[in-house]
Parts: sequence; structure tokens; C-alpha cells
Amino acid sequence: MKKKISYFLILLITTYSSFAISHFNINIQRGGVKNIVIAIVGFTGYQGIDIVSIITNNFNSCDGFKILDESKHPENISIDNTPNLNLWKVANADAVLIGEIKKKDGEIELVYRLWDTVMKKQLSGKSITITQNNWQRVAHIISDNIYKSFSGDNGHFDTKIAYIAETGPSTKKTRRLAIMDQDGNNHQYLTNGSKTILTPRFSPNGEKIVYMSYENNMAKLYTHNILSGEEKTVFALDGISSAPRFSPKGDSIIMAISKNGHTNIHTGSLKTSKIKQLTRYRAISTSPSYSPDSKHIVFTSNRGGIPQIYTMNVDGSNVKRISFDKGSYTAPSWSPRGDYIAFTKSYNGSFFIGVMRPDGTGERILAKGFMVEGANWSPNGRMIIFSRQEKIGARKLRSKNKIVSLDIVSGYERNINTPQEAIDPTWSPFLH
Repeated sequence: MKKKISYFLILLITTYSSFAISHFNINIQRGGVKNIVIAIVGFTGYQGIDIVSIITNNFNSCDGFKILDESKHPENISIDNTPNLNLWKVANADAVLIGEIKKKDGEIELVYRLWDTVMKKQLSGKSITITQNNWQRVAHIISDNIYKSFSGDNGHFDTKIAYIAETGPSTKKTRRLAIMDQDGNNHQYLTNGSKTILTPRFSPNGEKIVYMSYENNMAKLYTHNILSGEEKTVFALDGISSAPRFSPKGDSIIMAISKNGHTNIHTGSLKTSKIKQLTRYRAISTSPSYSPDSKHIVFTSNRGGIPQIYTMNVDGSNVKRISFDKGSYTAPSWSPRGDYIAFTKSYNGSFFIGVMRPDGTGERILAKGFMVEGANWSPNGRMIIFSRQEKIGARKLRSKNKIVSLDIVSGYERNINTPQEAIDPTWSPFLH
């Protein structure tokens, strides 16, 4: 006999659902000491390709970098010549990026060189042959190259964001799985809206997305292959599953399963299809997230009366509560760097996005709103993405749900445009 569950219970379960730099230091508590100023020269020669705008937008969205205004460029320089690095340094440029685009045998050749005005040398240079459809990704790859050259860390620009697109009245929403570049470009829908979809999460290699689907009063887990479009049901579950995430190795999925009135955390092997129960409480335990070394799990539970954040060993032992401030804590997400856990917090009618260390110390609130929720990390652990909805005036009107990315160093927020309302955003791993 098929088991049924109300949509409101599904939502409840889901809701529970200093690195050194050559020119400056980033500290998570105080932001960049000095911005790296980048001058971008050239990248002209082919109509419809605007490399400069993509790179500029990328660095305007994160802390530690600034693009030098073109009016302050001290010289005109081509890709074949060495820039006068002393002149560019006087103009306050720490880096000079020179590029050229030209047509070659029916394709496009893009050449660039990156110079360091402090160290007085070329840091990198490449010639890339692409089709016209791929030029935006090349701009992101160049941005990542610059970011790593000056920070020593991987950039997050050549990545994807998956989310749930919402349309229709509030009483009957259509929810489709959608995907786009991290800056909102190259948007596409992966599902047709025939079933409600929630909490999408990428596999470690970025090839698949696991999500909860709610159809005909039944909740199940599916994986969606991004390239082929193939959908598969994950596991034959005796209960209602929710809040799924891949393990760091991608060989298993951790999730919450509701059965006989109790919600506990389970893990399922994708190789053997065996399910292992990790928590055994009458209270709700949900929204699990692995540490990047796969040794620990963070999750939400109301076993203490209200939802709080707990950690445990990967086998379910050594359970510890780590959140102790006022309010309730939900939806924890472990940073891929392992240094912080992001969370959603509610207190006195407001919602907050924050981070804390894995032992619960150093709690810091990053965003506040009428409804902010669902924080997830960029693959380099320096950005957080979440959904936001605001209350408008005294008439209880609400703004549309939208996706926001936030730099955890500077606190800078950027709205990412989507065609429809957007919830449950998740960031892909590195794509190259």
C-alpha cells in the first residue's frame, strides 16, 4: 500500500533540511587588506564576444580584486608586445591582462597573457581555440587563472548553479529543476514541471544532481544526469526520503528518512543499494551534510526542544550539539574547505544566514531578511549562495524569491538574475 504524506510535512522536513596572497592577506573576520587591481587590455577583434564584461563582472562579485578603469590605462599595448610594467604600476595596476580575439579556420582563437607589475614578470599565457558558443566559459576560466595566480586558491567562476524555478500562484506552485552559469548566463531547465522538485545537490564530479521529488502524494529521491538528461530513482526506500546529499567521494547518498512517525538520518551505498541508519531518536534528525574529509556529519535535530545543529562521527557515534545561541538553527552545510559550517537561523520573526566553526565557536551572521534560507557553498569555500524573499510594506506583500551570492570575507551580496522565482540554490564543484 502506498504511503502518503502532506506537502506541508515535506516542507518541514526539508527546512530542517587565511589564505596567504602574494600582494595581500585575506582574513575571514576582516576582509582584504588591499585589493588586487587588474587592468584589462584588448580582447577586441570579433563581434559579439565581450570577454572584458564577463571578467569584470566576475571580479566585481567577490572580495579582494578591482578592475582598473580604462581611462587610467597609461599605454596602448598589443598581445605581441611587453607592457611597460613600471608605467602600469604607477597607474596602480597590480596585474595587466592583455588579450586578442581572431577568427581562425572557421573557429575563434583567443590569446591572453597575464603580467604581474610587482614581480615584473609574466605569470601565465595561453592560446585557446574555441567555438563561438564557448566564449563565456573561456572568460570564466581566465578569471579563475587570475584568481589563483594572486590568491593561491582556486577561483569559483567556471562553475554552475542549480536551483528550483517557481512559477504559478502560491497555492499551486510549479517547480522545475534549472541550471545556469554562476553569473546567471546560459540558463536552461532540466525538468518540465510535471512533478515538484526540492533540495537539488550536485555530485562531486558535477555530472549528476540528486533531489527530492514530490508527486502524487509520494516523496522519492532521484538523480538527474546533466549531460544525458537521464533520471533514475535512488534506492527502494521503506519511508519518505528528503534532504539528500552526495558523499564527498560520490559513492553514497546521505539523507533523512521518515518512517513510523520518526525522521532519522540514513546513508545509502550507490554500489550495493544498502541503507544504513545513523541516528535513532524519536525527535526529528535531518539536513545532513558531510565534512569534506568524510569523517564527520553535521545535521539538524529538535531533540533538545527546538531545532539545533549537531555533529557526529560518520558512523553515527559521538553526537555533539554545537549551536547554543538564541533562536532555532536549520539546514547546516559544511564548507568544502572544512573550516566553517553555514546555517539558517530564525529568531524573533526574522531569518539569518550565518557561519560557525565545526566546534560551534566563532558564530557570525552574514545576512538577515524576512526570509533567507538554504545556504550552500562555492567549491572554493569563499562564497555562499542562498535564496531571499523580503516583506514589502505593511500589506503583507512579499517580494519574489531570488538567489543571492555572498562573499564571506567582505559580506558583499550579489543578486543572480533568473527568469522566474528561485529557491534551493546549490553550487557545482569545479568544472576544470
